[in-house]
Amino acid sequence: MDEMVKFVKTEIEDRKVYFKEGDDEISNANLKILMTVNIAMLLLLVAFILITPFIIHEWRPSIYHIGFLPGSFLCCIITFGYIMFGNKKAGASVRILCVMFELVLFFFCILIDTAGTPSGPSTFTPLMFIVIPSLFILPEYLSYILVVAVETMYIFSIITFKDMIIGQYDIFSSIVALACSVVVENMILFLRVRDYKMQMKYKQLSMKDSLSDLLNKSATMIALRQYFQAHNPDVTCTFLIMDLDDFKKINDTKGHAAGDTILRMAGLILQDTFQPTDVIGRFGGDEFIVLLKGVASRSLIQKKCGTVQMKLRQTSKEMTGIEITSSFGVVSAFGQDVDSSAIFYQADSVLYEAKRRGKGICVIKDYMPIRSNGEKSQKVHE
Repeated sequence: MDEMVKFVKTEIEDRKVYFKEGDDEISNANLKILMTVNIAMLLLLVAFILITPFIIHEWRPSIYHIGFLPGSFLCCIITFGYIMFGNKKAGASVRILCVMFELVLFFFCILIDTAGTPSGPSTFTPLMFIVIPSLFILPEYLSYILVVAVETMYIFSIITFKDMIIGQYDIFSSIVALACSVVVENMILFLRVRDYKMQMKYKQLSMKDSLSDLLNKSATMIALRQYFQAHNPDVTCTFLIMDLDDFKKINDTKGHAAGDTILRMAGLILQDTFQPTDVIGRFGGDEFIVLLKGVASRSLIQKKCGTVQMKLRQTSKEMTGIEITSSFGVVSAFGQDVDSSAIFYQADSVLYEAKRRGKGICVIKDYMPIRSNGEKSQKVHE
């Protein structure tokens, strides 16, 4: 029982994450499905109206069949217009279009099955209860509200237009179909959420450095550019490059396995020292990058770099017998327009200055903005 409760809680949380983080992807998928189903429904409706008289003797389309045609065509036009001119990433608007389509479809199916055929059993509505709710990716509360509203409308139409000797069977079949639709919809949503989790897992693996478990070089640079683009021209941040001193000595004397251990350990120390919201990555070799968002306090940065250096010396001594020191080149920006290439170049220059001064040195400078002529300033001042 406890395992079942745990599974349900986990599934609820996973679905919340799925609808929050995958909103753009869900909107695009819903739009594609909506356009496809609109066209398919219109074509099927025309085909049925034309073919049915040859299958059922003396059958004639009712006013509700005829009314379904312009209703379906109008849904097609609205959907096509939104795809051409609307905001495809507006999840709420796309959900409204999907609900509109479902309501139009159910409305005419109910009229055809009740007012259109008062003396015969329902044909379309129970089937639609199973098929339609599983077409689109909608929040569960919205799907449940929709099917309950449609079921209520359907029962009311049966009571109004049909003989209850037949109507009772239609109501029963619709309730069975409704229960099946809930099961089918939840199974499909479960598979979609699981597929999304796998996609995110593989995406994270492609962004991670396999050795240090930090962001790799490519993912780090993308994260930097995205941050500066989103916050320019008023960026306050601190950008640092850390380099392990005499790292080659570890590989030469202790072997590459020991070197890999040190790199892995450095990644763990950086993750433990800085915030999860900071961008932390391994740029390559024994060089690491950290972007502290909205932080430019020199005392705080000096303290954090000192913590990393201390932990690195202690842990490396315990694990390899060699005390590893690290040098930091740090550049801070205070409400400025920051170029990712420029701040990287300046931090790299400051790192070389720290290396020239000796081992285990942290040098902090202010960011120098790009000159008006477009050239990156090569002067870094304190």
